[in-house]
Amino acid sequence: MEPFTDESTIRARLHLPEAVSTADIATALADAHERVTALLDPETIDTPVSELLRLGETYLAGAELFRSFYIRAVYDQRRLTVGGARIEEGPRAQALGRTARECEQWAWSYLAPYLFRPAPRKVVATTPTWPL
Repeated sequence: MEPFTDESTIRARLHLPEAVSTADIATALADAHERVTALLDPETIDTPVSELLRLGETYLAGAELFRSFYIRAVYDQRRLTVGGARIEEGPRAQALGRTARECEQWAWSYLAPYLFRPAPRKVVATTPTWPL
């Protein structure tokens, strides 16, 4: 199944600069599409693809992308100790992590109408022999 969104939509929606590589976006989109298709209810998919489904996958790809940036930022973060003072880089990594979480929340809210919902389970069942 083809992805519901594309690189240009992801770039435009998330305001990504040209410095973000096409390969990074393609990887994030492939991961997001795999996650979405695993949870989709086949009965809810419209043809052509609805805008909500497209937006959901776009933001989920964005979450994957920002999460990878977060991991890189944490890994590459430099700490410098001068005298007794510790100097660290700015809160960039935390901002990337927060952005990834927000994108994922947006994504699942857009995708909610299209996801497979298992039948609710009963918490307690009574039998005729159980005194009420």
